[in-house]
Amino acid sequence: MSTRAEYRKQWEERVADYHSSGQSVTEWCKDRGVKPEQLWAWLRRVKPADKPAGLVPSKWVTVEIGSPATFATNNGLLVKVGKAIVEVKPGFNPALLTDVVRSLSTLC
Repeated sequence: MSTRAEYRKQWEERVADYHSSGQSVTEWCKDRGVKPEQLWAWLRRVKPADKPAGLVPSKWVTVEIGSPATFATNNGLLVKVGKAIVEVKPGFNPALLTDVVRSLSTLC
């Protein structure tokens, strides 16, 4: 049986692995046979200062929205991230847009 410190260390490593995996909680847990509730609990327990160096904290991204006339003509919107502009049309994949914005925010 592990000591508390060993158990915590194991979960700190798991949390770091989750953060570096790029997977959703569901995917990560399924691949490793861990209950999502356990991971969520440890994500709350392991403070950002406990995370290994190299992880980039999330940050807000400025989104500029054009005039209402722009929306009426093309039924979509333009999302500006740094110097990049992404056109989003109805029926877009929200997960894909999240990944694109996240990637662009690190590059731009």
